[in-house]
Amino acid sequence: MKRLKAAGKETSYTFLAGWAYNNKPDDQEVVKKIAGSGCCDRFVLMCYAAEMWDDQTIKDNVGPAIEKTINFVGDSKKVILALTTAGLNAQNLGTFLNDVLNNQLGGLFIWNFTSLKPDDLNTIVKTLL
Repeated sequence: MKRLKAAGKETSYTFLAGWAYNNKPDDQEVVKKIAGSGCCDRFVLMCYAAEMWDDQTIKDNVGPAIEKTINFVGDSKKVILALTTAGLNAQNLGTFLNDVLNNQLGGLFIWNFTSLKPDDLNTIVKTLL
């Protein structure tokens, strides 16, 4: 990342915002170290596996992961939530949009966004713009 920054490139670190990150200090240390280096522009919290997590997994993990990451990074605008359209529904999308707004995050990344349902895309636009 240091070489990329020196070359004027933007940098990102993407990781699962799940149970291991919230409960295993070694997983957190990686993020702390990268945040401390000052070389990373974005920390992208993946909130899914093959498809979106179920509501309980989201509830148990995403909020704590956001809080930890903001504390490590020091700038909520550098934290991005990453979703997938597989298993995305109005309820979990609403949860994530609230997380973005309430925590003043830097944004929302959606894998395979071209397959978003029109209603979901409209909700995102109305909520975030």
